[in-house]
Amino acid sequence: MRICAPCDHSCATCHKNGLPGTCDSCTEGFLHEGYCMDCIEGYYGNPETHICHECHSSCATCNSYECCEDCPFAFFKLGECDCVRPCPHGMFGYEIEHVCLNCHEDCCTCADMATCTSCCNDNYLFEDWCVSPCPAHYYASNADMTCKECHHSCLTCSDIGPEFCLSCDDVTFLTENGYCVKKCPTGWYGDAMNRTCTKCIAPCDDCY
Repeated sequence: MRICAPCDHSCATCHKNGLPGTCDSCTEGFLHEGYCMDCIEGYYGNPETHICHECHSSCATCNSYECCEDCPFAFFKLGECDCVRPCPHGMFGYEIEHVCLNCHEDCCTCADMATCTSCCNDNYLFEDWCVSPCPAHYYASNADMTCKECHHSCLTCSDIGPEFCLSCDDVTFLTENGYCVKKCPTGWYGDAMNRTCTKCIAPCDDCY
C-alpha cells in the first residue's frame, strides 16, 4: 500500500518518506544537502531560492557569491567584498585585522605604514622612508630611486666615489675635479667661505 508520510518538520517538501536529510524545499532556513539549516561556513543563503550556494573560492564566509564577509588565512580584505593575496600596488596587508591598507602617499610599495620599500612623487628611499632631497653624505640614485652613501670625504655628492663630491665639510676644500682635500694643490688656495679651492691670480704661482 502506498501512503503519504509527513516530511521532517523543517521541510516544506521532501522525498523518501520524510526521513531526515530528504528535504526538497524549506519552510525555514536554507536547503543544503537535503537539510534545512543555516548555511555552513563557505556557503551563503540565497533568499530567492532558499538554497545554500558555495562562496567564491577566495572567501571564508560570504553574503553572496562575489561578496566575501571574511577571508581565509593569509588573505586580506580589500574594500567591502574582495579577499586578495597579496594586496595591490600601493597597499599593504595589515596582519592584525587582515585588511589591505594604503601605504603613505610617498610610498609606491610598503611593508607597513612606517616601512616603505619603494618611492613615488620624485622621492628617494632612505632607511625605510621616502625623502627628498637625500640627507647630507648621501646622493639620489635615479636608477633605483634610493639614497646611496657618498664617499666618506664628501659632504654632498652626485655619485659614489671620491671624485664626485659637490661640497665638503669644514676642514676640507672642493677641487675643480670634485675631490675634497685638506690642502689645495699648488696654484690654488682654500676659500674658507665656500670651502672650495680657488685658482690663484697671475702672476702668483701659489697664494693663500
